Amino acid sequence: MALTFKALNIVKKIIRDMKIQNPNLGSINIGSLGYQELILSIRDVSELLELKICDDVHVRIDRYSTKLKQNKRIHSIPLKDFYQICRNAALQKKLNFDKLDLLAHDLQSETFWFDTDYIYKCLGCSHAAIDVISHYGTEIIHDLNMPIADSLRDKFDIAFDGGTMEHCFNPAQVLINMVNMTSRNGYVFHISPMTYTNHGFYNFNPCLFHEFYSANGFHTTLMSQGMIYGDTPIKPIPHTAEYPLPPKNSLIFFTARKEQEVVKIKYPIQGIYL
Repeated sequence: MALTFKALNIVKKIIRDMKIQNPNLGSINIGSLGYQELILSIRDVSELLELKICDDVHVRIDRYSTKLKQNKRIHSIPLKDFYQICRNAALQKKLNFDKLDLLAHDLQSETFWFDTDYIYKCLGCSHAAIDVISHYGTEIIHDLNMPIADSLRDKFDIAFDGGTMEHCFNPAQVLINMVNMTSRNGYVFHISPMTYTNHGFYNFNPCLFHEFYSANGFHTTLMSQGMIYGDTPIKPIPHTAEYPLPPKNSLIFFTARKEQEVVKIKYPIQGIYL
């Protein structure tokens, strides 16, 4: 929950900065690596969307289909309707929501699976997820270990990796894909593990992001460390200098702005050895 809220506040700041840089900018296109699950509390959503009442904000109701081996999307409905379903056993039975306890992630603490596309729409964005399999039937199917199709080049104002790259065997190609997906003056945003053992194939050092993107026409705008769990604020960390080993389950929060067109990808040589 806290991690999602931190991430979306960074996205919100990027959107604000982009609109300051270009007041005539219309809807912002966000491309996420994998389908981003937005688990948020009512308080988070109220602050994020600047709403006093969240009754009309949409939550996601779906269930896993064993036959199809994927999540079957059922509804995106206003929160007030979702509460009605949660409190009405007869209605649950009629609608066949047999796993409603999982869908209302924690009804007592008012934490829900909010509809990803709806939240981004409220922030003034369109959203597309790029994934190797289809969870909801709306993804762009692509193996991120491989180069992206030409149709995805320069397509997104924000390319967002909210925790996918570490699960790909070929992270160098994922980084290259992020560069190529991002439009001029757009942003890349990574949330990647530094000390999260066996979560994915890899943990990453901060200098990887700064040096790779700096070599390929980007300007680093955020380099911070945060935790997967809890409400600890993120804090700045050095771009390339050594510093003490972060605590277990630490993450890198990295953003950078694409200031130049990239004709050919450059592989950086680590600066401290030049």
